[in-house]
Amino acid sequence: MPQIPETSSNAAQIEYWNTTAGETWAQFQEILDCQVELLGLAAMDALCPREGEHIIDIGCGCGQTSLALAARVRPTGSVVGVDISQPMLDVALRRPRSTDLQVAFRKLDAQAGDLGQGLFRCSFLSLWRDVLRRSCGCVCQHPCIVETRGPLSFYLLATSQ
Repeated sequence: MPQIPETSSNAAQIEYWNTTAGETWAQFQEILDCQVELLGLAAMDALCPREGEHIIDIGCGCGQTSLALAARVRPTGSVVGVDISQPMLDVALRRPRSTDLQVAFRKLDAQAGDLGQGLFRCSFLSLWRDVLRRSCGCVCQHPCIVETRGPLSFYLLATSQ
């Protein structure tokens, strides 16, 4: 999977998540992860990942959901977490994990980048309401990333404004 191209159509979002939002989330990762954990677990339960499956976690942030998904598909399954935020991916890479988890993290704009072809059985997304229209297109625009009729599970976050 290639890295984010310099000419991405999501330049403003990439800038935002690599500065203000990403740095803040990385700084307060434990508190923020606790706030959204139940949403992620409910979405994972709906996805019903099984041992041996390969999953792409789009918008993986600091890696909480990627690691939880990897625990559900171990020992032979794998998870690739992708995000546009380097500060958040840095946290994900530093998180402690069991040696039997097969999880990788990649900096990638899921809407514009190459997510692979048929590599994953299902997709998991963490989305913010204000970027939903732009972000949800990543799976629709890249139907080959997930096996035919592979499931999609997501949760949506929104600010109180």
